[in-house]
This record gives sequence, C-alpha cells and structure tokens, in this order.
Amino acid sequence: MRLFLILTFSILLIAGGTYAYENTTIAFNKGNVENSINSGEIRYSNYKPTAVSANLKLSSENYYIELLQDEKSNEIKLDILKSELIDQHKGVDLFEDFVTTSDDSYSTPEKIIIGQYPLFIGDEIIINGTRFARLRIFPVTVDTTGNIFFNEALVLKIKNRTILPSELLTDDDINILKSQFIKNENQGFSNSEILEYVIITSSPLVEYCETLAEYKCATGIKTEVKIVEDILPLYSGRDDAEKLREYLKVFYADGGKYVLMAGDETILPIRYAYHSSTTTDIDLDQLQIADLYFADTDGDWNADGDNVWGERTVDLADLTPELYVGRLPFNTAIQMNNYVNKLIAYETNPGNGNTDYLERTFFFCSDQMRDYPDGQHGYIAQAFPEYFEVDSTEGVETPTGVDPNPTNPSAYNLTDHISEGFGIVHIIAHGRFDAFGVWTTGYNNWPKSYFITGPASGTHGSFLNLNNNNRISMYYSLACDNGAFDYDLGEYGQSGHSLVSELLSLPGAGAVGFVANSRWGWIGSSYYLQERYFSYLFANPEQPAVEAMYASKEMYYYYRDIVLGQNFYGDPTLIIYTSVPQIQEITVTLELEKTVTVISDGQPIESSLVVISLDGVIINDGYTDQNGELALPDNLLYGIEYTASCMKDGYTTALTKFTPSLATDIDEDYDILPSSFALYQNYPNPFNPTTSIEFDIPISTAVEINIYNSLGQNVITLTDDQLSAGNYSIEWNGMNKNHHPVSSGIYFYKLTSEIYTDTKRMILLR
Repeated sequence: MRLFLILTFSILLIAGGTYAYENTTIAFNKGNVENSINSGEIRYSNYKPTAVSANLKLSSENYYIELLQDEKSNEIKLDILKSELIDQHKGVDLFEDFVTTSDDSYSTPEKIIIGQYPLFIGDEIIINGTRFARLRIFPVTVDTTGNIFFNEALVLKIKNRTILPSELLTDDDINILKSQFIKNENQGFSNSEILEYVIITSSPLVEYCETLAEYKCATGIKTEVKIVEDILPLYSGRDDAEKLREYLKVFYADGGKYVLMAGDETILPIRYAYHSSTTTDIDLDQLQIADLYFADTDGDWNADGDNVWGERTVDLADLTPELYVGRLPFNTAIQMNNYVNKLIAYETNPGNGNTDYLERTFFFCSDQMRDYPDGQHGYIAQAFPEYFEVDSTEGVETPTGVDPNPTNPSAYNLTDHISEGFGIVHIIAHGRFDAFGVWTTGYNNWPKSYFITGPASGTHGSFLNLNNNNRISMYYSLACDNGAFDYDLGEYGQSGHSLVSELLSLPGAGAVGFVANSRWGWIGSSYYLQERYFSYLFANPEQPAVEAMYASKEMYYYYRDIVLGQNFYGDPTLIIYTSVPQIQEITVTLELEKTVTVISDGQPIESSLVVISLDGVIINDGYTDQNGELALPDNLLYGIEYTASCMKDGYTTALTKFTPSLATDIDEDYDILPSSFALYQNYPNPFNPTTSIEFDIPISTAVEINIYNSLGQNVITLTDDQLSAGNYSIEWNGMNKNHHPVSSGIYFYKLTSEIYTDTKRMILLR
C-alpha cells in the first residue's frame, strides 16, 4: 500500500532576498511566529500548543512518513537548512518540570525532552501491515540556556532517501486509513457468533470472573473466562507476558475486542516497559506497568532483544492499540466478588435508584496544579457540559497551592461529602501508591492531609469510611503511583494497600473504573491527557470509558512515559453515565403472546436491545417495537431458567429471570398434568461417554425424546414412537444425529407426548 498526500509549500520571501529551498521537506514563515515567552508560550499559526515542561509551551504538529520494508524510524535524520536566533530568555529554567509524587522517590526521573530540537520521532504505527513513522515538528525550538530559534527550512532523510512534501501525511490522512481498515476488518463479524470479550485470570478468582462473564453475556457481549495456566503452555515467548500476548494476537485475529486482566502481578504476568532507550539495567521503579503491551498486537516491543521492553526507537512498539484492555489488580476472591457486584449495581441500579449524583463531578486539586492559571481543575472542567454540577470548591486547596496554612477541608472532613455521591471524581494532586494529598504546607511539604487506604487518623481521611450506598464513581488520577498496584507486594513489600485496588474493591462505594499512573505523572503535561479524556468521553457517551483513555494517549503520544504507565482499571466494556439515565424495567409474558416488554416511567421504550441468554450463552437478541415489545423465540425449552436483559443508551440496564413451563403453553383441556407421567434425572450425571434416561408413561401415547444443546438446537432424537403405558429407560452415547461425538458441555433432554412435556439438564464431560 502506498498513499501520498500532496502538500504545497510556497517559496518564502525573506527580507534581504528570495530563497528557493530545493528538495525541502517542510518550510515555515517567520511572520507566523508569536513570541510570548514571558508568559511561557511561543505560538506558530495553525500549529498545536505543546507543553514541553511546567514553564513552557511551544507549537508543533504531527506528520507521518510511510516506511519502506528495510527502513526504520530511528534511521530518520534531519537537516536544518536555515535556523535563526530570534530571542533569549535567561530567567527560570524553561525545561524544569516536577513529578506528582508525594515524596522524593522520583527526584530525577529521566524525561524525554521535546522542543529543544525541531524533530521528535515517536513510535512507529502499523495500519494493515504498513508501517508509518510518527513525527512531531517544531518550527520554534528552545535550548537549555534559553536561546530561542526559528527553524525556517527542514529536510528529512531516511538513509539516502529524501522525504518530499508530498510524502508527508497528516492526522486526517492516518485517521482515514484507520477507519477504512477497521471497517474492512469488521465486515462479516456478528457479535452473537464472535467471542468479543475475554477475561484472563487464575484459579483463585475464577468463580467470580465466571459470574462477570455470565452477566456480560446476558447484556449481549459474548464473554468467556480463560485460565492463564491453560494458555501459557500453548504459546511460545521469551517470558509469560509474551506468551499471553501471543494468545491475545489470536484472540484479536478471531474478532476479539475487549480484554480484562483479572489479577495483580501475583495472579497474572505483567509487562514492565521503559519509555526511553538504554544499554544498562533499569531500576524497577523506573519501569512502567504497561498494559498497553497487551492491547498492541502488531508491534515488536523487544526488537533489539535486550529484554528491556518498549524502548523508544530501538524497539518497535506500536502504541496504537488493537484491543481494549482493562485490569482488576486483585489477588483475593473477596475483592473480585465485591467489584462484580458493584459493577452490576452501577449498570442496573446506580445510587439505589437515586441517580442524580451521576451528573455531579468533584475535583481534588492542590499544590502546583492548583496554582496554574485558573488551576488545572478549571482547565479540565471545560470538558464538562453545562448541565453537570462541578464541585471545585471543597477539594481545591485554598487560598493557593503554595500557602503555608491552607484553609480548605481536610481529607478527614471530606469523607461524608464524598459519600454524598459524585459520578466522576478527579485527583489532581501529589500521590503515592496508597494515598494522595488534599492539601499540604507550601508545595508538597508537611504537615499534609491525605486520603489513604488505611484507617483514618488526624487530618487523614480513609476511603474505608465511605458509605455503602451504591453511589459509585469513575475516578481519574494524574498523581504518581496511584495505579502502582505492584508496590504492596513483590519486590517492593511496602506496607499499606494499593489505592486503585482498594477503591475498586470497596463494596457499594469507591470506583467502578479508574484511570491512574503506575509510576509518575508530570505537573506540566499530565492534565492535558485528563482534559482530553473527558472531552472524548462526553463526545462519545455510547463508547466504553477505556476508549477515551486510548484516545487521549493517541493525541499526546509524545508524553511517552505517561502513555506507557497509564492504565485503565476496571471492566473494559464499562460505559460511564454522562447524564442521569432513565430507569428501564423489563417484564416477560409467557401466556398467549409470549413477549418481552420494556418500559420506563410507565412508557414503552422503542429500540431497546433485548438479549435472551442461558448460563452465559446468548440465545437470541432483538430490538423492541414502538410498543416496547419483542416476541420471545420459539426454541426455548420448558423448565429451564433464562435471563432477559435490555440495554439502551441513556438508560440503565435491566435484567429478569423467567422459566417457560407447560402450564403456559398447553390447550385448555389439559390444565392439570397427569401425576403419573414422570421424567427422571439421567444417570450418571455428569457422564462420559454414555448415560441412561428413565421416564414413566401412564397411558398409550406418542412419545418423543430429543436432545438439545445450550442454543436450543436439536442434537439427536432418541425415540419418536407410540409407546404403551409403562416404565422406560433409554441410553444416549453422546453422538449426534450424524453419528459424530459431541463436545463437552450442557445438554437438555426433553420428553414430549400428546399431553405431557418435561425437560431436564445434563452435563457431558469428555
């Protein structure tokens, strides 16, 4: 595939003469530069503002170059045909930035400095097998001594090839390519046939993962649980994380979309990645927990073979995901059970019916983040619609972030206020793996007031004291380490409990989803991703919340350490309420016209998706008509409990159980069943390879014995004959009507006579 976009650059007219730059890749006009260095920004017309530190914004733009087969992005070279010193700034260090840690654990993290050089080379991206180098171009750059340069004409080369203007692609071009590829790859996929969602876990958490999978199937998302111990022996790789990723490549190729990593580092493999490049060993606290590794199915994260994964340019990590990955960093069944119950409550009955809280958002904002112009909370709040109630008072440090005596409430005094309920909670503060600061003395000095995972004490508040009222929130934190679930176990062995694990596993309170950093965040740039996250969320309310995180990373890919270290914690199919939902109710009528009816506030709901499922298997789905009704399928079996659910954007999910019975389906002549008819439980059960089915017939009658699979499809008819009164036993050998053995699973046997029908379930284990 070759795609070229024709870009036209005019010959520049510059004082003192006319210059024509031959073979120039890109050129700039000095008249488009707006220098406001004293306010911390230098603009170039139509280019995007880019925060390069806590003190400086420059303008830059994305471009892409299609790479030939033997080319790599790290082979791209830049020639500057003309660069001119246009100003000097000798004040504050323009490139100084700070991480949002609550202590000095990240006193000198390695930061990839952008804006000192006109070219920033990002990671390659891959679209349908074609590789593209992603570049960030800066017309104006600043060096570490404060010299400001205008870069008038640039030439890009790969090996001996000069990149022409016509070979530069824009974001719009790449988005078109992506949309075409996504459209093509999804053709022919049916959600009821393709496994969309896989939950990866280990034996301690299996039971409640199965509960989650059954619930997700009931809501129309085909979901299965996979045991990591069963996956790893089947795939090759340099370590267990790579073996697991090899499985996920197959899952994606088969049409998969969502992945839940149900377990912390003691349950599942994790991938530690490095945001820069190195030839030496890197301390573990400088490596990011990068679940993006499992989401990317086509990049090579260890191309140089040094077992430092995800290095910039020397490895070929593609930071654009194919899969949507969430994580529940748990290691106990209690944590998993609490989360599953909370997720179901959030989707079906948020706030125990008091849903107004979902249109309220709360901001914690302190220290340097508080003292940005209008505060970083003010910048992020711009993403929220006018109907949202924004609380940027109680949790925002007052009077300033640097004041030695803050007057805003302590974390201890805010606990009840948080329990009142907020649909979305922001943490814009300094943090650690088990806490974040509500206020501090000066900038991040003691005494401090923390929200912590342990017991409350002094000014410190505890999430353990939140009310269990199902007023569950979506949390987003730019603080350091709030997503560092590995710090309380493994090599670190720190005391306390992981903040992200605690908030997700609190019963009936805390978080249903959480975006957080596994290591550090930056004061000067992290809040841009947070604003982009919520802008995307409100623009796309029907999409899962994890997609907003990937969209923000895609826009700000050049903040590479944040992109690698930021993860989505929670169910990856979770859709956050962006407005107060209407309450759906669902009922099933089995007499006469067998229907499902969906209403809200007494009114029928048209176009609500109804799903009929059985034991985690989707049997049928469809949309309600103008009367809020949908006919039940004809292949439902008597005596078996099914689940009916309904979903629609802007409404809560509703579920109900129902059991078809003969009493709802026989003629009026047979209101009472003969007591001497009987169908007994097969023996043995479970069985392999044969089982016996016994039944009683009190009168001479036509009798059928049929075997069905869990989808209601006929497997084989064991008998279809006129039988006289008596006791009968018939054997099934696990073969279908074509004399082929059937697979392990749940099957149903059904006795049908002229006046009696009964069905029972059995299990075949091969």
